[in-house]
Amino acid sequence: MTAWSVGVVLADPRLLDGALAIMRAARGEAVLFLMHDGVLAADDSRVDGLLLDGHDVIWCAMDAEARGVLTRDGGPTAGSQYDHAVLVRDAHRVVTFTRQGRHPTDSTPRPGARRVLVEVAAPDALASGALRAAMAFGAVGLDVSVVAPAGFGSLSATAERARTALGERIRERSDGAFDVVVGW
Repeated sequence: MTAWSVGVVLADPRLLDGALAIMRAARGEAVLFLMHDGVLAADDSRVDGLLLDGHDVIWCAMDAEARGVLTRDGGPTAGSQYDHAVLVRDAHRVVTFTRQGRHPTDSTPRPGARRVLVEVAAPDALASGALRAAMAFGAVGLDVSVVAPAGFGSLSATAERARTALGERIRERSDGAFDVVVGW
């Protein structure tokens, strides 16, 4: 089990500056997980700087392939939503940069079992990534809930798979306190 001091999730390359600031300020080991359009930041020289400084940078290989981003020597490690879920489960602090115009979420969860809230702002392409992440969170033993807008179920096949996997944990409002909040 890796116990990163900070885990940062980037789903929008326009938000890379904020993610880099958190990574550089991290004490101890930090990991940057690139997913959705965030994989487009993989070729940014500043991401290479993180790797040279000894930070872990992992990308969702499925998202990279879908966007034509190729693996390269010395670049980010190809991973999956499982790696994202392990980050959320194990990091001492979790910061997410997911949607332009939305403030990043910044959570410092208590040790032990974690309750994770996935907030979906709109039934768009980002929501599909949020649902893939939520299913992975559940697969690594996290107690996950998804708050989604009305009419969300018609989004895609991903929404149907999420409803099957998460069942009643997809709702229109949250039902209590959460250790980690991931906003989409």
